[in-house]
Amino acid sequence: MRKDKKVQTALLSPIVTEGDFKVEFREDHVYVYVGPDYKVNAGQRTEFWDKVLTTSELNNTQRILIEGYRPKGELTTTDVIEAGQLASAKPHLWIAFCLDELFPDELRELFEVVVASRLVRAKFFTDHQQAIVWLRNNAPA
Repeated sequence: MRKDKKVQTALLSPIVTEGDFKVEFREDHVYVYVGPDYKVNAGQRTEFWDKVLTTSELNNTQRILIEGYRPKGELTTTDVIEAGQLASAKPHLWIAFCLDELFPDELRELFEVVVASRLVRAKFFTDHQQAIVWLRNNAPA
């Protein structure tokens, strides 16, 4: 008689799939996946950054990789400033965005300036490997 082995899965951190994005800890960084239907709005923006920063704190990492699809909807200057302020609520983070399509230069630069003024570094990529190398080469382990 053969005994069946039970397969056990252990999650290192909770995966959140609300609002077409998920947040989890992977190896040495917070990994955020933004799905194709994610839409930008003030309520979701706050929820998004709260979950990202909480996962960062719980796992004692300063590295954040946000990957997937560029969120739907148009962003105003005010939206970008608010997102930058939320993203930089915890200083000394390094955030790499790796999206299928980049935001316009002026919006990326504004976000980078807002977070940098609050001791957070952010950079935008379209290549996963470049994004993860930048995080690992710059952000403390």
